[in-house]
Formats: sequence, C-alpha cells, structure tokens
Amino acid sequence: MIPCLAIVGGVSFVIVFIVASLTMDAPLSERLSSSLLIAGGFTLALLICALSDGRKRSAATRKVRQALLAREDQSDADFLQELNRDEEPVRLEIRRAIAAFFDVPPEKIHARDKLEADYQFQEFEPALHDAIIVQILPPEETEIGPYSFNTFESMDLGDFTDETMRAMEEARQAAARADRIEESSARP
Repeated sequence: MIPCLAIVGGVSFVIVFIVASLTMDAPLSERLSSSLLIAGGFTLALLICALSDGRKRSAATRKVRQALLAREDQSDADFLQELNRDEEPVRLEIRRAIAAFFDVPPEKIHARDKLEADYQFQEFEPALHDAIIVQILPPEETEIGPYSFNTFESMDLGDFTDETMRAMEEARQAAARADRIEESSARP
C-alpha cells in the first residue's frame, strides 16, 4: 500500500505543481511548497481512507469467518445434492475458493448460503469475485480477458456458482478474441 501511496503522492504533486506554475505568480519556492502541502494533504487523506477501509474489511472478514466456523459441516456430497446442478467439479472448486477467501474449511460453505446474509457480499465485492476466478483458473490459463459479474443481494450459492462459471466463460472468450486480434495484427 505504501508504494502505491508514494506514486499517488508523486503524481498529485506534479499535477498540483503544474497547475500552480500556470496559475500562480509566485517564486518557485512558494509554488513548490504549496504544491507539496496540497499533495501531502491529498496523500494523507488517501492513506486515512485506505486504513479505514482496511480496518472495516478486516472486521467484516473476521465476523463472517467466525459465523462460518460456528456452523455445522456440510459434506461435498450433500453440498452437490442440495445445489442440484451439473458440472460438479467446478462447483466444488468455487466452494473451496470461497472457503479459502474466508480462511475456513470448505465444509463450512453450504449450498443454500445467501451472498449478503452469509458472506456480507457487498463488503467484499469485487475482491471475492477476483479471488475465486484466480483460484479456479487452470494453471495453463495465465491470462484471461475482462469479465463482469451480475449479482444481487438475495443470490444464493447455486446462482453464484452459475454466475461465476458464466463470467469465466466470458473471460475466456474475451482472451481468445484478444489473441485473434493480436495474431491478425502481427501478420504482414
């Protein structure tokens, strides 16, 4: 986080300095000091926001993790039977990815879980999506294209696994299109 803040601070300093140089009729030292002060204030505000968001996310993660750990286990067989959907291995991978995100055993993730009620989904979006995609991505697929998730508060885990699989296919198709474009542009 600190290297990112340094970049933001440096960029904001340069922008403020350019604006100050164009608009202020003051000596260079005054323009530099006022630019440094404004950029420093901006970077400090960004740091405070980032720390606050991190603290909120950690608290939410801890709360969800504790709730998941307190519940009964659900076996893979019961999980799949309750989901009642095809492509079972992928759905189990998604289950394991969600469990890894919250640092709980996969047996704590139940088929009838609701995204918002059980996982405080809005707090973790889009990090949860990205973590799942990265974890279930086969090793031979090092690059994927852009993807989007269509989710809603009352979505249960079955709907979420369907949507994750759709998003993965969308990402694969986008990557394939990008590869075809790159290949065609490389031809003389």
